[in-house]
Amino acid sequence: MYKYLLPVLFFNASMAIAQDTYHEEIIQFLGTEYMIENPQYVLNDNEVQNLDDNYLYGSASKNDVEATDQDFTLMSEVMVTQAGQNQWDAGMGWRNRTTIKQGDVVLVSFWARNGTTETEIFAFAEDGNTFEKEYYSVLSLTPDWTRYFIPFKASKDYAIGGAAMGFHIASLVQEFKIAGFTAFNFGDAYDIEDMPSSFGLNYEGSNADAEWRNAAADRIEMLRKSDVVISVVDENGKPISGAEVNIEMQSHQFGFGSAFVTCRFPGNDCFDQTYIDKVTDLDGEGHGFNVGVTENALKWDGWEEEWIGSPDETVSAIEWLADEGIEMRGHTLIWPGFGNMPDDISQNRNNLSYLRTRLEERIEEMVEHPVLSTLIKEWDVLNEITTNRDLENSFRADPNFSTG
Repeated sequence: MYKYLLPVLFFNASMAIAQDTYHEEIIQFLGTEYMIENPQYVLNDNEVQNLDDNYLYGSASKNDVEATDQDFTLMSEVMVTQAGQNQWDAGMGWRNRTTIKQGDVVLVSFWARNGTTETEIFAFAEDGNTFEKEYYSVLSLTPDWTRYFIPFKASKDYAIGGAAMGFHIASLVQEFKIAGFTAFNFGDAYDIEDMPSSFGLNYEGSNADAEWRNAAADRIEMLRKSDVVISVVDENGKPISGAEVNIEMQSHQFGFGSAFVTCRFPGNDCFDQTYIDKVTDLDGEGHGFNVGVTENALKWDGWEEEWIGSPDETVSAIEWLADEGIEMRGHTLIWPGFGNMPDDISQNRNNLSYLRTRLEERIEEMVEHPVLSTLIKEWDVLNEITTNRDLENSFRADPNFSTG
């Protein structure tokens, strides 16, 4: 009898915890500052239950403690004792306790700060079974407590427990603190653009009447515009009075670009005609992009492990873009975090001769490639060097190595 009774009693006691002040104040803040109201809870409506429901795996552990003088009352001190080959080899997360429908706008919120000088955590929301992502964003935490908001529009229906959200944390040996992780479902009552976002969808000053806009408009008039004088004459060179002139821009000098997914281009595995149409005709009037980079296909790991397709398919996509007059930049030669390079780089982190050889071979292969060298005139050489310092730290063993 007690074998079955005790879990039921524990569950009922847990469910008896009411909405707490932390969640009440977030909802009040969202209503006051962003005019978004009446969400449904995706997780629990209190900090205690959300800490209880948190899962942790891999070489990670946490210590839940009380917090003082903060908007939240509890926090998790998280420790990662061993870096993995992939950032997802250790993680923490939560499963949805209410259903989410396709098209629902969900807002995730949490507080975080670092515990070690270097931190790198990957925030995600995903299908808990297929791992298909709703968002995936890397965070380099600061010493100060910072509140993050991440909105997403659900790409599918999720039954209870079908969605997971949290962090991949195995890219570094690190410590950090997380507090107040929660999520709200606003259904279809608002657009995703109405939500606050720590990643650029919304920001302080994004409103249409923000003070900075008038000064910016003045600078545009002064720096980006000039007067044009048009003379309309007849075949004898005499001015035609009252002539009506229509002007339509054929191309623009301003670089208007995007990060392209190479497998979606003609002849490749996930070819998508709608995607192609948007690249070349974004506005429906024949105006598309004129510059770009590849999203992941030219990255070292992506190129060698063929994340997005074979190197030949990647080159084919870049040739297609060049034929359309889209100038491509190479992204990126080296992304110097072990989690962003082939596995053998991390495995040989103390073998400087091996590292030098592999780095030189990588750079030569890309910049001297028989096709890419004719189409790509500039490369991002080092990517995100302030938060990816693994190669720098390895080469500190060389007395002739210097770093800025």
